[in-house]
Amino acid sequence: MLQADNLYWTPLFQREYVWQKSKITMLFEDALTLVDERSDSRFLGAIVLEAEEPRIGHPTRFWIIDGQQRLTTLFLFLVAIVGELNRLGESERASSLVESYLLVSAAGEMKNESKYRPTVLDTVQFNVVLRSMRHPDVVVIEQPQGPEAGRMV
Repeated sequence: MLQADNLYWTPLFQREYVWQKSKITMLFEDALTLVDERSDSRFLGAIVLEAEEPRIGHPTRFWIIDGQQRLTTLFLFLVAIVGELNRLGESERASSLVESYLLVSAAGEMKNESKYRPTVLDTVQFNVVLRSMRHPDVVVIEQPQGPEAGRMV
């Protein structure tokens, strides 16, 4: 899903990121099953998206109707993997992961913006997460709102 240059934005009516350790652990264990079983697919819960009318020269934007907590958690997993790769000196692999799955790679006004956008009240924390990837060209969310600390950081 995140391989294409699509945008996944959380609408205003969605709640802030609230998942606690138990839910995160369950999703992480399900994701690990993909690796352990060398499986190409695994049901991780429903995700309902509404596509916005495509605009020429822009990535397609999808509004997250259901599955926002899961998508946020999966995005945070990928960012954590990038951080660990950087820590291990695997900066090329980290950069490849960022450019393939986390940031818009197509040229244009949205290049290097996150493919995922959380609810408005999570944007301050989300900018902290984006900066933690240490990607030189990452574009953070302008005029972020919400607390500096919370469940994302």
